[in-house]
Amino acid sequence: MSGRPLLSVLTDLRCRNFNVWILFAICSGCVPLQQQMSENEDQEIDGFVCPLVIDEQKINQVAPLKFSDKLILKDPFQSYNNITYASTFDGKTVFIRSCDCLSDVKVIQNKLSLIHSYGGGESNRTSTKLLWNGRHYKNAKGEHVVDLMLFVDTNDTRRALFRERKMLEIAPVQIKEAKFVWINLVGYDQQIKYAY
Repeated sequence: MSGRPLLSVLTDLRCRNFNVWILFAICSGCVPLQQQMSENEDQEIDGFVCPLVIDEQKINQVAPLKFSDKLILKDPFQSYNNITYASTFDGKTVFIRSCDCLSDVKVIQNKLSLIHSYGGGESNRTSTKLLWNGRHYKNAKGEHVVDLMLFVDTNDTRRALFRERKMLEIAPVQIKEAKFVWINLVGYDQQIKYAY
């Protein structure tokens, strides 16, 4: 036994066995990472999910208030001046007014999750919907794009500031011949990739 005392060898074996036993106990109680992520996502989308509504007439009424086909500048030497950003709407280039009211936008399963900041006297979560004209178009790379617009059909003139997470249904924008769709959320200056 290489000159080591018997007690030292037995102590090493017990420590190894103990470490193996501890590792087994920890791992048997572990939840796989994928399952943890799924449970976290399920918790995050738990609650009211705002619907996606296909309403071409309503989106055509609201859209002109959100963008222009001309660049709006306060200072001609400063491009966009954080007021507008260049994007597309229905396949045409437009300048959309930036909305600081949308943040932390992400896709979770088949839902669009975002933080919506707005004024009023109470939550407008149940009167919030996502408008879509029902059409897809392709960008320069041949990828599918949809234009969506957050819409609240109540008008609350009270001035309390609300900042709440909203979950919005986006599954109806899927298209069979594509594995993903770019979401152009009007007012949010980045397109959102929705892979399914």
